[in-house]
Amino acid sequence: MKHKSLFLAFLFLSVKISAQSGNLEFMAGHSYFHYQHSMSKTLKKNGSVGWQHIATLIKQYENNPEKGGVADELMNQVYITFKTSRTISFKGGLFYTNTTGFKPSAAIQFLFMRKQWMMIVSPRIDVMKNPSYEIFMVTNYSPSINDKWKLHFRLQAMSSVSRFHDRSYQLARIGAGYKGLQFGAGINFDEYGKSFKLHNNAGIYFQAAL
Repeated sequence: MKHKSLFLAFLFLSVKISAQSGNLEFMAGHSYFHYQHSMSKTLKKNGSVGWQHIATLIKQYENNPEKGGVADELMNQVYITFKTSRTISFKGGLFYTNTTGFKPSAAIQFLFMRKQWMMIVSPRIDVMKNPSYEIFMVTNYSPSINDKWKLHFRLQAMSSVSRFHDRSYQLARIGAGYKGLQFGAGINFDEYGKSFKLHNNAGIYFQAAL
């Protein structure tokens, strides 16, 4: 476990130091505080090999799992990436949550971009016996209001299964953006376990480009 922790720290520090592209976002909702970021960079300008770090934090205002409440959540993913085209990248690294611990992970990312529209689809698998399988998707539509302001509409979803359903979520954002900053309204739907136990969280979000 120690060598995995050192490896994760090394990759995360490399991403932080090397000046990233990506974004970070936090949302203050009625049920919990939600934070997420995605940062990536190639080692050389226009190169194929790079780094990616993805993180999510959910801090419940009140949690009592013994009485049916939801525990706080922390998720980190850190990868070495290899881009084969403008659309396709392969990723290998480590996946961590506070419930599952560290797991070796592999993924493929498909990126589709137009002038005002973007979509990412990324299937992932644990590289181990009895793995979990995951599919992630995000799409963003950002029409311009004028030369400084834009509208932003985003849908994001993830589902993870092993023998049964483990964890899923869907989130929606609608807001306005000025240069690299966004703010607006958001809602999250969270499903847990074999029973798909549903929780939701609505609030105000802020996002900044890195």
